[in-house]
Amino acid sequence: MREKVNTAYFLNDPRKFGGMEDGERELNRLRAVCMRWKKKQGESINIILGLSVTSSEYVGKMSYNKPKNKGGKKQFICQQKIWRKDPNTGEIKKLAPNTTVAPHLHILVNGYGASSCAEHIIQSMRKHTPDCRYSKQHLKTVERVKQVTEYIEEQSTILRRV
Repeated sequence: MREKVNTAYFLNDPRKFGGMEDGERELNRLRAVCMRWKKKQGESINIILGLSVTSSEYVGKMSYNKPKNKGGKKQFICQQKIWRKDPNTGEIKKLAPNTTVAPHLHILVNGYGASSCAEHIIQSMRKHTPDCRYSKQHLKTVERVKQVTEYIEEQSTILRRV
């Protein structure tokens, strides 16, 4: 048997969900799969699952529109602005672009035995949608793992850690 090494993988999931409910249901299902796998392996594997509705081409931050304890919702605040002309008044305004896309998943697997865990997650996703093409991207440096982790944390509306 081969020795387990500390690696990290970013899983590419091309699926787009019809709504946040469908995406959250799949996110919770994958979280349960990951928890069972982690318990079975007994190794220190860290898994970050994120559900995002934000396009990755825009730069910005996730924040709450009002205080969280008062029912605030997490939303993306875009730093880029575009100029638009109002056709009725002819006035030029600076607006934030539409950054929303269909809900999609971001998955990062990090730790000892991450490769086999990533393959297990991909197999589980293939059972539900066999026509999609899933892949895993090996993150070779610590800096790259940190960048991907920050990206998932900034982009995700719903974040789950296992």
